[in-house]
Amino acid sequence: MDVTEQEARAERARELQDIAEATLDLEFGSSDEGEGGEVSGVEDEKSESETEDEPDVEADEQTRKRRKLGDLLGMDPEWFPWPDRLTCTLDIMLHLPRSVFSNKQMDLFLWLLRMNGVGGRSSVKSFLRYCDETQKLYGVKSHLYEGSLGHRFYVNDLGQLLGQEMANPRVRANLHFYPEDSGKHLSEARQGTRWLHELPPELTTPYARLGDQVYYTFEPALLTGRRLCIPVRWFTRGETMYAQCWKMVFVRGEGGGHWRAINDPIVEVGAHEFLLSFPNLLGDMKDHPERYNDMPPVSRIEGMVLNLTLLPLCSS
Repeated sequence: MDVTEQEARAERARELQDIAEATLDLEFGSSDEGEGGEVSGVEDEKSESETEDEPDVEADEQTRKRRKLGDLLGMDPEWFPWPDRLTCTLDIMLHLPRSVFSNKQMDLFLWLLRMNGVGGRSSVKSFLRYCDETQKLYGVKSHLYEGSLGHRFYVNDLGQLLGQEMANPRVRANLHFYPEDSGKHLSEARQGTRWLHELPPELTTPYARLGDQVYYTFEPALLTGRRLCIPVRWFTRGETMYAQCWKMVFVRGEGGGHWRAINDPIVEVGAHEFLLSFPNLLGDMKDHPERYNDMPPVSRIEGMVLNLTLLPLCSS
């Protein structure tokens, strides 16, 4: 009997031993589980299968070689942040609510996959290490609180939950951030008068991106026809973006005069009428004062000169 056949028999013997031990775990439970041998979603315990991380001989060394986290990220964009379908489904199974699997049971699952020609983790240890690293990178942090009666409970971080939903292309496409003027039709909350008229302007969506410029509420903007306005609320009507705006008028006086915002009545301005946002308007007034009849910058409103570096206009 040559060396290759001996190694193959030894490998089959190890696999049969793993099957037997995993079957006993399934039937009677593992004697190590009371000492931390169970696998939960966040615990990383040691098991006898860790020896699989050690390199085998010759050909088996490449197939059993443990992959590093950096080599796995982004292997299959369809299953991101998991590298492939197998890792995703195994991770879901491992973190089922109120389900606890021992290391031996996970060894059995991995062996069955290997025997059926499905590649994947080389050991439970490497798989758990990947799950922990993925949780650190893309998971949601839970905050511990204590109730008035002394009970303890966890709350998931709301900011991280919203961040994940915003980053999900399947969810992001269905999110709306502006009120809609839909006339008599009313089927969504964003179409109600509460968001469109009653909600204070400072609590609404603070900006709109039109072309390559960003227009913020409570910041002067230049319109077509050399008009100036201050948008206070952005909304949609059909497929077009509109803004509810305050008019701006120039008041002559000492020191060159100043600008005044007229907040009544509110005027509606279509997105196609906006020409320059506040920073670009200031720069254009500085570089080409002749275009504005040498009027003072729009940062001078009601005679108060705003310190743009310390007191942004939108905060005044």
